[in-house]
Amino acid sequence: GPSEPSFFTSLTTCYERGEGVEKNMLAAASWYKAAAAQNWPRGMNNLGTCYARGEGVEKNQNKAVELYTAAAQAGYAPAQRNLGTCYLNGNGVEKNPALGVEWLTKAVEQGDAGAQCWLGFCYLSGNGIDKNPALGAQWLTKAADQGDKHAQNLLGKCYCEGKGVDQNFEKAFELFKQSAESGLAQAECNLAECYFNGQGTQKDDDQAMYWVKKAVAQEFLHAEYLMGYAYYWGYGVEEDDERAVQWLREPAKKNDSDAQY
Repeated sequence: GPSEPSFFTSLTTCYERGEGVEKNMLAAASWYKAAAAQNWPRGMNNLGTCYARGEGVEKNQNKAVELYTAAAQAGYAPAQRNLGTCYLNGNGVEKNPALGVEWLTKAVEQGDAGAQCWLGFCYLSGNGIDKNPALGAQWLTKAADQGDKHAQNLLGKCYCEGKGVDQNFEKAFELFKQSAESGLAQAECNLAECYFNGQGTQKDDDQAMYWVKKAVAQEFLHAEYLMGYAYYWGYGVEEDDERAVQWLREPAKKNDSDAQY
């Protein structure tokens, strides 16, 4: 189909990010509908994401898959990745991990960092493909080098556990830091734990609390457990059993296993 005019791309990006116009997913979704009607792959993919999340339109996973499929067949890498993850997780389509990996591989061949991260995860977990932690770590490294925050965090975990790579706490710390600085709550918690435990870095309770609070602001459950832990032991805050119990109550209710001990 015809290529998208740049004004369209920049305007919808403005609507999504709330730059110059109030963040308005309704307006963005209506622009994507116009683009999808022109068979522009990016418009179809982004409208699919609106349907998957229920942003600006009523949530409809099947419709999302339809749009991802059309854009993926047109060769658009982000759509190939999105379609791959739908098949992996059974979102809007019957679960088929092997087919999911096929679509991810098409996106990976175009250098898509998100697809590299997902493919790495598939190799680590043996989802849709034979388990191969070393290959998993290689794909995560490619994605992490492109600045993918999820890959940086997952690869950090690999270095912590020696999964597919030699155990290296310093490398893990660096990767968690990169990911946390991009705002990923899981990485903020992992970085905080490095500071609490002096793992891969000097023990620093103040730095640990700085990152815990960032993750708490994102309502990330494990961060609430870490707040309770800090108050219980007096790490970076005054020891306070009552506040510790308050912070630990929510994660225990929602089944964060660490919070129950």
